[in-house]
Amino acid sequence: MTTSLTVSRIELVEALKALKKFASKKGIGQAVLSFESGMLTIQLAGVVVRASASGSWDGEARMPGQVMSRMWRSVPDTDPVEIEVGDEHLKIGPLTISCICQPNDVPRIHLPMNAPLPVVLCAALNHTSKEIACSGLADVVEKAEQKRDELTDRAYKALQPLGISYEDLEGFIQEHLQAMKQPD
Repeated sequence: MTTSLTVSRIELVEALKALKKFASKKGIGQAVLSFESGMLTIQLAGVVVRASASGSWDGEARMPGQVMSRMWRSVPDTDPVEIEVGDEHLKIGPLTISCICQPNDVPRIHLPMNAPLPVVLCAALNHTSKEIACSGLADVVEKAEQKRDELTDRAYKALQPLGISYEDLEGFIQEHLQAMKQPD
């Protein structure tokens, strides 16, 4: 099923330019688009931007964050801009982008912009893999877990002469994160 919105071109371009400023790094996760209270809402890397819109859309769409952060250059000149979502594609004017369509019934995880490593790891402890994926954060969490593992490996090599086992070190890190973990 395809749904469509009409969005103010000026507001859409301004919103997308704001994403470009704040979310232009690699590994920023996926952008999540939704329609709420007459606004097209785009969430990416701790940044939420909105543009006035009209139409009907009950779901959400996820796509690579870097694609969305560069999208402002591709917005058509027509005003308002027609946005269609369906069949795993988002269409903005003549431009079609692959996306993941999902219902909007999964709780959203809100991380701050440039979230520190412990905050991302705590989010992974607090939420299910489905909640993480639907919030566009699967890549962000995976990257954070890889960084944690690299740091654990380095710390183990340094502490091994003191008789500290890898399992003890992992347990310490897990306990520390559990103590920090706070609900969103």
